[in-house]
Amino acid sequence: GAKAIVRIDGIAYAPLHGLDGKIYSFFIKRFFNKAYCVVDVSKVSARNLFENFNVKPNKIKVIYNPINIKEIEKLAKEPLESEFREMFQNPVVISAGRLTFQKNQADVIKAFADIKREVKDAKLAILGQGELEEELKKLSKQMGLEKDVHFLGWQKNPFKFFANAKVFTLSSRWEGLPYVLLEAMACGLPVVSFDCKSGPREILAPDKNFTLEVQGIEYAEYGILVKPMDVRLLSQAIVKMLLDKDLEKKLTSKSAERARDFDIKNIIKEWDFLYE
Repeated sequence: GAKAIVRIDGIAYAPLHGLDGKIYSFFIKRFFNKAYCVVDVSKVSARNLFENFNVKPNKIKVIYNPINIKEIEKLAKEPLESEFREMFQNPVVISAGRLTFQKNQADVIKAFADIKREVKDAKLAILGQGELEEELKKLSKQMGLEKDVHFLGWQKNPFKFFANAKVFTLSSRWEGLPYVLLEAMACGLPVVSFDCKSGPREILAPDKNFTLEVQGIEYAEYGILVKPMDVRLLSQAIVKMLLDKDLEKKLTSKSAERARDFDIKNIIKEWDFLYE
């Protein structure tokens, strides 16, 4: 008699491969329609459940991940440790996430090589840990960037780093709803993101068709979307953000404005259906 709620935090496309994939696919098709509600974190992911796994549309509800604006703003004001202050006196491009195939920091490093040709004093800060750390450090060295690409590891308070950077970039191959993008925006940081599936478009261009995928560079209302996996376009968009002061000022304001839509005070109201 309980209300069984299924929550989907990522995205999976059919057919799913391997034994694990087959088992996962079977359970989705067999049991999700028996749930009281399937809560998904993005419209793209929700549509995928319906089209590829036969989950009934009336069972699916999209509720975005919430962020705590008040707490983030408080933590963003904390001072940087002395070891980081010199680096952040330069224009810093920052990325954060697990150092994995999905998060694809290699493309950011490759794009940064082009960025350095246009913005000589730029630095790249990468927050996070993961199995590709040594591989990414090797790539930086091979490209002659070892003095300008800084691997800062896992940080308990990433927000103070966001608050002191110039641009946040998301290079993921896929997402559900990229929480880190919202956290960076809550710090008033302008963002450049690959238009990957799913999430970035719904965050940065909420009034556009969420099924679109940009084939170049899109200057969306709340940030810049770039064709997925296009290193050249990613570098062009970041350079534009670093050099165009009017654009930077506009999107700094827009980032903070959009982040407020995801504040927990607003998102929590969407769970009222539990009491119906």
